[in-house]
Amino acid sequence: NLFPEAGPAVSVVTTNGIEAKASAIFVPESIRSCFTYSIRLRVASRDDLGYPSAQLLARHWKITDGTGHTEEVQGQGVVGKFPVLYPGGYRDDEQGEQGDHRTGTFVYQSCSGQLDNVPPAKGQFSGTLQFVPGSLDSPLGGEPLRIEVGAFPLCVPEFIF
Repeated sequence: NLFPEAGPAVSVVTTNGIEAKASAIFVPESIRSCFTYSIRLRVASRDDLGYPSAQLLARHWKITDGTGHTEEVQGQGVVGKFPVLYPGGYRDDEQGEQGDHRTGTFVYQSCSGQLDNVPPAKGQFSGTLQFVPGSLDSPLGGEPLRIEVGAFPLCVPEFIF
């Protein structure tokens, strides 16, 4: 795994019983600044979740470059996936298709897109995820759950190997 798991380059936030751990790495092969990020999601506390499961419905990202300019990205699911999280694992659903049950943490990676003004100042990435209690096919009622993805840095490392 190339993505940081601890330290100042990592954001770990638990909201409504769901933990979102996030970090990014710089992609030096890009002509303009580009970052690949990883978001790891799991049920950290069934008691705080309040439901046996919750399914991702939508995302809202805020990507800020080194000048403070922020781009916002909204959409359904993440990279075509709509995972159902439950204690100890998840179901790896894709749009309109039920997926396999898996143990552990749901992990996905994507690209921030090209940012014009990252070096030498650093940018950041943050946002929210909206989950439905239960699943999209069988909602359990109640308000959608808003899960925070805390800000994590988008910065060019001092050394590139």
